[in-house]
Amino acid sequence: MIPDSLGILELGFAARDVYLVVEPEAAGGSIRVRLDGRDAPDTPDVREGLLEPGDSRLYRLVALKAPGPHVLRLEVRGRLRLFAFTFG
Repeated sequence: MIPDSLGILELGFAARDVYLVVEPEAAGGSIRVRLDGRDAPDTPDVREGLLEPGDSRLYRLVALKAPGPHVLRLEVRGRLRLFAFTFG
């Protein structure tokens, strides 16, 4: 069962880096970032699979050594607005 305060976005990608513009509408929101079924590796913005955005800006969700096919799952809690994805 998925709690009412949880939104899930899942997508496949074939890249090395994944970025996302996030705008908090209220304090306390977070995004659990999962890569291929596990917490995503740390980036400058994601720690132990968790992004806690404090400002409206571009966040680095995934930083891999090489591009390849993967599945990204974002579990969004709180009042956050998600905008453009960018891949590198």
